[in-house]
Amino acid sequence: MNKQINTTLAIAIIIIVAGIVSGAIWFGKKEQNKEIKTPAMQVSKKNAPINTTTTTPADNQAIDSMKICDGISQITDSRDTNNPIYNTVAIGTQCWLNRNLNVGRMIKGVNNQKNNKVIEKYCSSDDENNCDTDGGLYLWDEAMQYEKVDGVQGVCPIGWHIPSDKDWVVLESYLVGIKQEDCNNFETFTWGCDCSGSRVGSGCTPAGDRLKPASLCGQNEKPYCGDSGFNAVYAGDARSDYPRFWQRNDIGYLWSSTTYNSSSSWGRIIIAKWNDGVIRGMYFNTNGFSVRCIKNKK
Repeated sequence: MNKQINTTLAIAIIIIVAGIVSGAIWFGKKEQNKEIKTPAMQVSKKNAPINTTTTTPADNQAIDSMKICDGISQITDSRDTNNPIYNTVAIGTQCWLNRNLNVGRMIKGVNNQKNNKVIEKYCSSDDENNCDTDGGLYLWDEAMQYEKVDGVQGVCPIGWHIPSDKDWVVLESYLVGIKQEDCNNFETFTWGCDCSGSRVGSGCTPAGDRLKPASLCGQNEKPYCGDSGFNAVYAGDARSDYPRFWQRNDIGYLWSSTTYNSSSSWGRIIIAKWNDGVIRGMYFNTNGFSVRCIKNKK
């Protein structure tokens, strides 16, 4: 019995020592990482540099999210004088910002965003506090900064871009656990590649549930609810008719950079409570939707 106890204690001591050494390595490496400082710039400078915070894993077991996001755990957008910080999240082979973009000067919802070299945004109910929590709402042309190139940077920081329709398909196919080519077959109408509605089952998990923030996943939710780290925000939208702002806290509307025709573009709808899917649709460019940026591939 004493021999067994001594052996157990020896193993425990080894584990503790290894943990201390590993922790020392971790903090030693972390101290070497320095955030690149750049001065704050006006929001009209859409190509202003961004600060990046790089974290190095403590051991040789590479962390997938760090690989996919090139070691960048967060960025600071220096175009805004408030220097907002955005965390990054790796989902499948993609790296996304984990909250909606909030950059630009707020204008009232009754005014049109214009091509005037200044990034402009709407805030729900014309309250800038709502932009702080939800991100800004942008007409498609403003989001694209008046370019019509699929995957353009638009209002996103340098190194990031407005997700294309294909980028959304890649995300959805990963989350629902089916092949992308099968996902493409679903993209024939307004439903995105998802397992909601008639496609529930077949080993799929609804992408909308996985994109939710964990705070919306109750005790009876499925175990994968909120597991992606995307943290969907249900900011509603800004419309050209009455009511100007609607469906805040219920629905998230998100742009893609892919046009459908001269007046409409593809986007996504994510619903907070009564639907667990992701809805793909073509929407008039005069809607004010949220923007979620995705990292450029090297």
